[in-house]
Amino acid sequence: MPARLALALSFLLALAGPALAQGTFEVRTLEGRRCKLYSPSSRPQGAPLLVLLHGCTQDADVFARSTRMNAIAEQRGFYVLYPEQPSSANQNKCWNWFLPEHQERGRGEPANLAAITERVIVDLGCDRDRVHVAGLSAGAAMSVILGATYPDLFAAIGVCAGLEYKAASAVGSAYSAMSSGGPSPDGQGLAALRAMGTRARPLPVLVVQGAADRTVAPKNGEQVIAQWAQTADLALDGQDDEDVTAHADRRTASTSPGGLAYRLEDVLDAAGVPFLRLVAVERMGHAWSGGDVSGSYVEPAGPDASTLLVEFFAQHPRSYVFAPAAATPVTPPPPVVTPPPPVVTPPTPVTPTPTPTPNPTPPCSCGVPDSLTLRSKAAEDGTIGKFVAHGQSVANPKAGDRGMFGGETDRALLSFDQATLPAGARIVGARLRVCRAALKGEVDGLQVDVAPGALGATGAIERADYAAAARHTGVALLPVPDADGAWSEVDLPLEVARLAAQGRLQVRLRALTPTGFEANSLELVGGEDPVRGATLVLKLSQ
Repeated sequence: MPARLALALSFLLALAGPALAQGTFEVRTLEGRRCKLYSPSSRPQGAPLLVLLHGCTQDADVFARSTRMNAIAEQRGFYVLYPEQPSSANQNKCWNWFLPEHQERGRGEPANLAAITERVIVDLGCDRDRVHVAGLSAGAAMSVILGATYPDLFAAIGVCAGLEYKAASAVGSAYSAMSSGGPSPDGQGLAALRAMGTRARPLPVLVVQGAADRTVAPKNGEQVIAQWAQTADLALDGQDDEDVTAHADRRTASTSPGGLAYRLEDVLDAAGVPFLRLVAVERMGHAWSGGDVSGSYVEPAGPDASTLLVEFFAQHPRSYVFAPAAATPVTPPPPVVTPPPPVVTPPTPVTPTPTPTPNPTPPCSCGVPDSLTLRSKAAEDGTIGKFVAHGQSVANPKAGDRGMFGGETDRALLSFDQATLPAGARIVGARLRVCRAALKGEVDGLQVDVAPGALGATGAIERADYAAAARHTGVALLPVPDADGAWSEVDLPLEVARLAAQGRLQVRLRALTPTGFEANSLELVGGEDPVRGATLVLKLSQ
């Protein structure tokens, strides 16, 4: 088939693809930033959310056309959020991944994008276990930063023509990294681990890189994989012992329907699932592989990066726990031994004894249930006041403000004390559930802090607990229940969930409220209610 005819057919097919989408694609202004949100026609509750970050000179509409992601979202039932970078922030609409003020948690563009994502999760009721981020070029570099700074929010990341974490710290070093690669992946892997802090975990990453990219050199794709392999090594046990390796456990070669050869290099987990994946596309420049020609920076002849990303993300929810594949032992050849000449001994007659057939051993359930539900302790639940000596240990816990102080003044405290875990049980997840007693004013959500044992010196509520240091701060955002008597729940990161194995922990809830002098507070059903009191559901595995 002539090349021009093939390109024309791919163009027509590309145009036909988005027509499948029947959902809505609307503009939203979130946290001061213009975004576009694609909602599938089914509007499913608890659906996944994918955040897509465009490249330089692009906007949400161009990037949506380039990736054809809306059509896939319609077919598979997930939401797609496209934040936009205005020219006022960068004259080429690039995400400022190369500036230190946009490379840390709680600052700059990462903090803004995380807040936007949180807002959409709460508004749409998305599944917190399945929130992912991917991008192209500058957007890909920013997805790497979000993976390092908000691993508690994003389950996995996709990097299409991007760079490793903190590959540059100024415009000059940005051009250098793009053309010839960034610093040592080992050092940047440690930097990413430090950015993760107490939230550190092995993060699943998929990289798509053009082998003929003259804007972001192919070396960068390899460095992204090597950097995240190093971060995973350190996150597992604090040792650089190559439990995860930058070298692929499996390599496969293929050719896309458009005729471009590509190879997959996978680092596998113990179950054989790709944990780190590099897709290197031959003869592809700086582009979204398999993209729609009606967009920009696309290579329609390459493998479909959008489908590769969605399928990879489906295998890696936030609750995914990486277990490194065991190394294949090398068995030395047996030594060559010359046997001695046989000794001939006349046989001794033996009366055969029947061998008893052993009773089959039934599979061991070991008494480990799928879950264990902990109810909050009524005597230790209540409200911690910023301006009062003690909280209320018998009333319903409240979080919010009292109006006169113009800021957050009350925090809710919940205490959980578990019985001994069943023998052999392992905590693999935890979900916090609360029930609304009353709402006054406006509360946008509850931020979750967790401490093993107690926030203060004892389990009793004290004023000092209001600002006491927690082991994990802001680990999740608990949505506000829709009505009095309604429930709300949120999954806690695995490292937080496993604190329950220590026997006791306290949860502090901080309300997000508008500034001003109006009272805004959320009241939760207290632990004295055996049916609607707060619970912590531990997911167990043998």
